[in-house]
Amino acid sequence: MNRFVLLIVAGVICILIPVVGLLYFYWDFHQPKLGAVGNGKTSFITLPALISIIFCFILGVGNFHAAIVFRRQNNKTQQHDKENDK
Repeated sequence: MNRFVLLIVAGVICILIPVVGLLYFYWDFHQPKLGAVGNGKTSFITLPALISIIFCFILGVGNFHAAIVFRRQNNKTQQHDKENDK
């Protein structure tokens, strides 16, 4: 059971990290970049950064789904084994 909990936690983390990253990019995009901080140019999110964020999100969704499916299969197998032992 610990393996399935670990897979679910890893999936949730892989889902939350890109969401937090996109919120940070959105917040940083709307901050003024004048004066000693910058020269007034706004920095957009780059394509490689966006691809890595999307890939991490998809990986997290897939991992979360797989963990739930594996846990259900394991529960069915354990119930079937208990019925056969009786």
